[in-house]
Amino acid sequence: MKAAMAAGLPAPSAQEYAIELAGRSAASLARKADLTDEEIVSIAGNAAGRVAAAQGFTVEEAGKHAASIAGRTAAELAREAGQSDGQVAKAAAQAARQAGEAAGLSQQDANIQAFTAAGNAAALSAKKDTASNAEAALAAGHA
Repeated sequence: MKAAMAAGLPAPSAQEYAIELAGRSAASLARKADLTDEEIVSIAGNAAGRVAAAQGFTVEEAGKHAASIAGRTAAELAREAGQSDGQVAKAAAQAARQAGEAAGLSQQDANIQAFTAAGNAAALSAKKDTASNAEAALAAGHA
């Protein structure tokens, strides 16, 4: 966080950067350890959540960060595995929901994180055709 602030980022942005960096770094290390996708996602979400808590975020806020990172990590892994856009969105939604629930979010908040993760995965999709986006949106609703 100190490096981000030294680079001119305001404190809230530096905190977000530190949380993001923790999750991504943990995922990178977990990948090198040849762990399963589920383990990688869990480790990334846990790292982000713990750093958020250490930064002074509430349990709910830390849980949302954990869910966000878990969802993005799951989406990246699914994309790399060649899954369809709908499968990528579904993987993101499931990972975000599971991480949110594990972090103590209410079922409603965990579901919100799941829909957000699925939407983000669909938006970041390399494919821009309508059928692909519709498939991703449908998968998000069923995740």
